[in-house]
Amino acid sequence: MILVCLTLLLIVLISYALWNQRDTNGSPESEVDIPAEYNEALMMDKIIEADFSNIVFQSLQEKGYELHESAGYQFISDKRQVITLSMYDIDIYDEKVVQDIQQIIDSVSQENDFPPFHVEIHVIHR
Repeated sequence: MILVCLTLLLIVLISYALWNQRDTNGSPESEVDIPAEYNEALMMDKIIEADFSNIVFQSLQEKGYELHESAGYQFISDKRQVITLSMYDIDIYDEKVVQDIQQIIDSVSQENDFPPFHVEIHVIHR
């Protein structure tokens, strides 16, 4: 499970890095949104060291949410981070459910000294 999460994360990070370096003409961008002092590799190390993904999964499962075995991360800047969760049969159009999941992630982030994550949910139907 950890290997799957790390592989997915690596694919997301590489894709984002390649996408972010090019503008519509295919040339390197002159303005990058990531400050020089912000290091996404250090953030990934911190996530792995803190076992953040498993803590997130356990916290969501305790509240009755059923997750697939993966989470993806995007680090846009020190203040803009995204966690992508694959969840079974969830109504992403129910604002109460989405807000509840966001609050759980915010709580786990704060407890583990991470900046807040914006939550994206991918629905998996059985």
